[in-house]
Amino acid sequence: MLRGSRWPTRPVVVVCHDRPFTLDFSSTDVDGDSLVYSLCDAYNGGAATNANPINPSPPPYGSVTYINGFSGGSPLGPTATINPRTGIISGIAPRADKYVVSVCVNSYNRTTGQYKGTHRKDFIITVAPCDIAGVQLEPSYLSCDGFTFNFSNLNTSPLNQTFFWDFGDGTTSTDPNPVHTYTTAGDYVLKLVVNRGDDCSDSATAPLRVYPGFFPGFTDNSPTCKGVPVQFNDITTATYGVVNNWRWDFGVPSVSNDTSRLRNPTFTYNTPGEYDVAFIVGSDKGCRDTVL
Repeated sequence: MLRGSRWPTRPVVVVCHDRPFTLDFSSTDVDGDSLVYSLCDAYNGGAATNANPINPSPPPYGSVTYINGFSGGSPLGPTATINPRTGIISGIAPRADKYVVSVCVNSYNRTTGQYKGTHRKDFIITVAPCDIAGVQLEPSYLSCDGFTFNFSNLNTSPLNQTFFWDFGDGTTSTDPNPVHTYTTAGDYVLKLVVNRGDDCSDSATAPLRVYPGFFPGFTDNSPTCKGVPVQFNDITTATYGVVNNWRWDFGVPSVSNDTSRLRNPTFTYNTPGEYDVAFIVGSDKGCRDTVL
């Protein structure tokens, strides 16, 4: 009596065009029988007018039609084969496309060697040009006003099927565009892996810094008369780190020396008018902002 072989549920399978690949299609038998694997013809199922009908057509089913160079025994071409003992398919992937692979497993009584039956399962394998599948992150990430980040892969290739984010703080996510909140300020390493476990996998890392509580600002004692020095004062505060760099532009377009890198400079306006002052300030944690 044939009680059946069981295959694990597989995610979308993506392999790289013209590259070596290995895929495990082994199964387990509830009776502990000996299993022999082979590649076999895929069947036409469903119905003539609907691939997934409510009331499917009954068997027997006919084999699908293969183009030249492919067959049920070579659904990925002549360079890919299955190991009859392990169920592992390996070889060189054919041109980019989608392929239906049918794996047949014959079951034999381990004691008597008696043939008990055949189980089959169809898989869809996507062969992709892997030079367009991959990961692209920002060169670095920095937050100076909160603990929460919105992440996404800048490479939007449709060949990126699965995502694995490691936020560097002991937590992970499989969301394509996760939102993550850190609980502690500090330096982290962000990592993203796409198509994890497949031949078309790619990964990248980026440094990430979380130092919220950076509040830039300045004051001045604006005079009413020309020729009187104006005192500018930095009032920036930083919860983490030290405010350590400043750049002032006092907004006089007709001169080139209307700038300063002092923390609390003075500047004298010799022509009456209104001026737009730009103040750029930063900290040793990488926080930087501009106040106008």
